[in-house]
Amino acid sequence: MRRRERDDRPQSMPFVVLGHLGSELFALNLATGRVNRVEGADLATATRAATFEPLLLAGLDRHHLLDQGRPELLYGSQFERTGQAPPKRQLRTMLEDSCVPSGMYVLGSPGPSVAYAGLDGNRSSTALIRLHKRFAIERNARTGKLNALFPKDGAILSYPLLDSRAVATFPREIERSDSIRELSEFLGFRPGYLLIALAKVHGGYCKKVVVSILPEL
Repeated sequence: MRRRERDDRPQSMPFVVLGHLGSELFALNLATGRVNRVEGADLATATRAATFEPLLLAGLDRHHLLDQGRPELLYGSQFERTGQAPPKRQLRTMLEDSCVPSGMYVLGSPGPSVAYAGLDGNRSSTALIRLHKRFAIERNARTGKLNALFPKDGAILSYPLLDSRAVATFPREIERSDSIRELSEFLGFRPGYLLIALAKVHGGYCKKVVVSILPEL
């Protein structure tokens, strides 16, 4: 890790909630249009928030060490409810602009994980995927864990699904579902996007995981 350079920007951040994983919140920064990972603040307020709910992260600390595997990581001290949601059209545009374009690898490589030693802090550790008509959730027969499957540039990609709400609502008796109508019933909304991220380093590698399934806007 290396220390961040001094930054005198305002010490707060308006965002909408995209998901959470362990000690991290994933948020769409309304000031930059980019996805940030947030640690340090009490996640109780944020984890109760609905997807796309607007919050303000106060007490930003921009002088912490940079994790080259998570360059978007911010530290803060408190979440505050703002109630200032952006118009749906604006939010949709911000999400679409952040999606991985055709012909580009998800998180910069074709494999299911990335070697931590090869990361230098200049490559994003989060990615948004726009879902269309083809999307599936599949249960591993041996482990019982779920994977999210989706097409990308002619290939079918499969990553561990760690969205706690999706895991809780997907019926245990079902091994696989690729029906958008059926998945919409399980999730409570029509799936529109996947938020994918590099997990924290383990054994020298960062796995690609699905943090959350986001609704269609």
